[in-house]
Amino acid sequence: MSYRWGRFNDPDRISRVRRTFQYPDDHDGNEPDNMDEQEQEALIKTLKQENDDQNELWIKYLPYLVGILSLLIGVNGMGWKDRIGVHDGFWILSWLPAVIFTMVIVARQVLVEVDPDELLNMQYDLKGA
Repeated sequence: MSYRWGRFNDPDRISRVRRTFQYPDDHDGNEPDNMDEQEQEALIKTLKQENDDQNELWIKYLPYLVGILSLLIGVNGMGWKDRIGVHDGFWILSWLPAVIFTMVIVARQVLVEVDPDELLNMQYDLKGA
């Protein structure tokens, strides 16, 4: 094995890495079976339920985690307040994540007042232009 080619000079390695190209319409027997409409609807319903469960979990815990981390950053910045060589406004800047988090929570509460289901009821019955 020469230094110039290194590990690619080994014929066994080349044969392991090399794969033949297959066109998309080649049939190799590993294709999924066609699903009828009921199976598709059941699969979509299952996937939607799993997605909703995951979203609910993150919606419950993520704001708490972000809030705690924002407070930790702010408290850590207070430790830099009287240090020599650190700009005077640095500790104020460290509270920026907490301020942004508070603004997002307030905006979220305001937006909750808009009910999408209520908007669907207000939708026009006429279709088209």
